[in-house]
Amino acid sequence: MKLPSLLFIFPALLLSTTPAVSAVVSLVGGTLSITYDGAVFANTANSNAGLLAGDGDFMRYGRYWQASETVGAGPNFIAKQPQAFRPLPFTTTSGNPRQPNFRDNRATLDPLYPVQSPTENLTVNGADTILNSAGRNRLSTDLSYDPTNLIGTAEGLVQTNGVSAWWFANDAIMDSGGAWVSWGDLSLRYDASRVSLGYSGWVFANQLGGIGDIFDTKITSMSVSASGLSLQGELWSSDGTSPDPYNENTATWESYTLMNPNLKVGTFSFSGFTAGVPEPSRIIFSMLGIAAVFMRRRRC
Repeated sequence: MKLPSLLFIFPALLLSTTPAVSAVVSLVGGTLSITYDGAVFANTANSNAGLLAGDGDFMRYGRYWQASETVGAGPNFIAKQPQAFRPLPFTTTSGNPRQPNFRDNRATLDPLYPVQSPTENLTVNGADTILNSAGRNRLSTDLSYDPTNLIGTAEGLVQTNGVSAWWFANDAIMDSGGAWVSWGDLSLRYDASRVSLGYSGWVFANQLGGIGDIFDTKITSMSVSASGLSLQGELWSSDGTSPDPYNENTATWESYTLMNPNLKVGTFSFSGFTAGVPEPSRIIFSMLGIAAVFMRRRRC
């Protein structure tokens, strides 16, 4: 009379594994690569400041650095840049970072600073507390999702490290006293309000200084599973109209770059991974093992 009771227990154990197939997972790390289309930045027609092409390129790529290169003893954090982009010694005595005298050395700088950006490889923060440095707002990564319903369940954000800086290589802006613009420490989140505008909903926000949306995206390739999330696609300059409370500055792109919104400005590739979860088949096998042990004990 003991066997029938075991037959009722066994199906119950199998049914109990069903929720594990669609369990919510959280990202704990990853990488982000960005390549900017330098021709878009160089084109004065893309500025919203009425610039003339005769005054020189609007922007040229200047430098890129990661968080580890600027965290140190304050208050001055010196940014690193490729040696080829450092033709002049530092001539300013303050600021972060210190800079050469661009206005008086324009003829030297123009040929050396490139238009096209190299590929920037940024790191992704984990869930631990993140060390910040002056003027930076790096956060912990806490993006979670159900692999069976990514868009419907995605919450939190992915926080990355890295700053991109550009030089306003244009006489009109130089004469007004402008030289550099920087953005970075980008955070990635899903914002459904951007879909109706023709974008994917995956948004990058600037965390360097003022916080606000800086890039919308159009996804060209996506892979999602319990072990991670991969996104590849195009970067588009944001118009800052998201009602998401996270978008604190509604004109981040335009105020930082003096450029028009809704421009395709580059491409990106993101790959994030989770801490790993047991495969559903392994869960079932472990439950079968428990059932076998239980059966042996009942027969004793």
